Amino acid sequence: MSQAVSLVAFSLLLSFGVGLVGGGIQHFEQFPERSAWMTPIGLLMSYVAFVAKDSKGRWRHLLSPFAAVVVAIAALAWLGMTALAGTIASDGHSHDHGSTTGTPAKPDQAPVESAPPTKAPAEPAQDGHSHSH
Repeated sequence: MSQAVSLVAFSLLLSFGVGLVGGGIQHFEQFPERSAWMTPIGLLMSYVAFVAKDSKGRWRHLLSPFAAVVVAIAALAWLGMTALAGTIASDGHSHDHGSTTGTPAKPDQAPVESAPPTKAPAEPAQDGHSHSH
């Protein structure tokens, strides 16, 4: 039972670490300062979780030359991303991607109404091309 709980815990830690890396890279333009921290922390978290799941060689691999390389890469990523973040202005992007109606164009203007999105046709176009995904 304890092995199953340990496996789930380390899998969640690995998942969160990978999510931090991916999210930090994906949203770097929108949140450069936050991403500069998220990416190296996620890299280190992922490495620790991956190594810690092996109960036999956990500490031997956690403190190894490869671990030093991972720490060095995380440090270089943090330094590089922090330096680059200083040159990018954050635009405070939200996840709605402009899908809401009534969003003000500027703070002192009335909301701008947008048309609802159009629905995709029920049948594929008969243009001779395959559009399956």
